[in-house]
Amino acid sequence: FANRLSVKMKLTPAYDFDSTQREVKINATHGDIYRAEGFRLPTEGEAEYLLRAAGNANGDYHFGDSEEALKHYAWYEENSDGQTHPVAELKPLVIDGKDFYDLHGNVIEWVHDWFCDSPDAGENPRGPKDGWGRVILGGSYDSSADALRISRRFSYSPENRFGALGFRLVRTLK
Repeated sequence: FANRLSVKMKLTPAYDFDSTQREVKINATHGDIYRAEGFRLPTEGEAEYLLRAAGNANGDYHFGDSEEALKHYAWYEENSDGQTHPVAELKPLVIDGKDFYDLHGNVIEWVHDWFCDSPDAGENPRGPKDGWGRVILGGSYDSSADALRISRRFSYSPENRFGALGFRLVRTLK
């Protein structure tokens, strides 16, 4: 999907698929995901930066620590009626005048990085080069409030699917 959208927008696709190795490679100088031109999945570091309101939030959620306030920002087991909802029906996270919706809940989101027990810290960290599962973040419509916390991360095999799993695309701006 990311590659098709990139082509439609006249951008170089971010991904190359090597069918002999059954491997996805980054289509950029030195395989550096931050140099890819087209649309792609965010890294775990990028996703967490956004969840932390561009680095300005230190609570359990981008708006603070209140589970009571969560129902105003996220579709989860307490308010979703067991189903996904159209985007932008609840309050957004606003960063530099731009609205970001459903960062917590609705669907749990894939990120680019492979899962490891303790991800690297620092600016624009990169996850491990391989693994058995990719990181998924944010919780979903059938998750508990605890599963929606910024610090909660899960892994899932990229070959598998389930109804509460989705994605958000990003682009590196030059």
